[in-house]
Amino acid sequence: MSLTLKQFRRRKILKKILCILNDKLYLKIMHLKRTGKNLSFKNPITFSEKMQCIKVYGRNPLMTIACDKYRVREYLEDKLPSSMFNKLLWVGERGENIPFDDLPNSFIIKAAHGSGCNILVNNKNTVDKNSIVRMTTEWLKTNYYIFEREWCYKNTKPKIIIEELLKSNNGKGFMDYKYFVLNGKVRMIMVQKDRDESGKRKENLYDESGKQYKFNLGYEPFKYNLPPEYNTMYKIAEMLAKPFDFVRIDFLFVNKRIYFGEFTFFSDGGYEIFKPKNEYFDYYDTYFGKLLEINRQN
Repeated sequence: MSLTLKQFRRRKILKKILCILNDKLYLKIMHLKRTGKNLSFKNPITFSEKMQCIKVYGRNPLMTIACDKYRVREYLEDKLPSSMFNKLLWVGERGENIPFDDLPNSFIIKAAHGSGCNILVNNKNTVDKNSIVRMTTEWLKTNYYIFEREWCYKNTKPKIIIEELLKSNNGKGFMDYKYFVLNGKVRMIMVQKDRDESGKRKENLYDESGKQYKFNLGYEPFKYNLPPEYNTMYKIAEMLAKPFDFVRIDFLFVNKRIYFGEFTFFSDGGYEIFKPKNEYFDYYDTYFGKLLEINRQN
């Protein structure tokens, strides 16, 4: 979800203040706040606990490459066909250098070195270009590690990328497919539609067999039959996830075409709050935790 410049700066200031806390203490506080439970680094059992352990102990160098929305393209060159990549229109390290005059009428701007920082431009003639420059400049000055202590962002080089804005032929938007892969096996599939810049969307959650889960993550479900392409994305997700203990592999499904989206190593910061919380959270946080084996390198 994209924040306004004011919201982004406020959140950044707060997180910078909290940098006085070491990673373990900070994550214990945040885990208690998000889940209502104490975090154990010595004996992690639940999914949310193990995700925080990966932040502290996991040091797979491929994570730093794969989380970078620019470098990941080169990493995947020999793994995916070029047709699965959205067209890259521009990449740079200064917001004021964005070539608005040379860009098409619509496009999407992203922080390659961070998460949740996107600007959708449907008509470049009606947007405030100065605001975009200020926002992207703030992104470039930010190390995204400070927000959730996701170490893979700590050494990513700040860049802005601009890609083609994908649109469906029927005007109904596209579908987001997100495959949660634990130790090389898909365990949950998230399908989203009608997603906007504020983060609002409709969302379904399925198990590895394609059966819809009863729980939700706080969003309205919708009627939907999974298309045949779902199986293709499933296989690709498991192939791409092999080097990692956990990763969420994201795709866009537009006009019956599959586009690679991104690698997400800490979905929602490593906290999936299964709702209704009092009915499902404890069970599924433990269930997915048992399915995930983590490699502690320290």
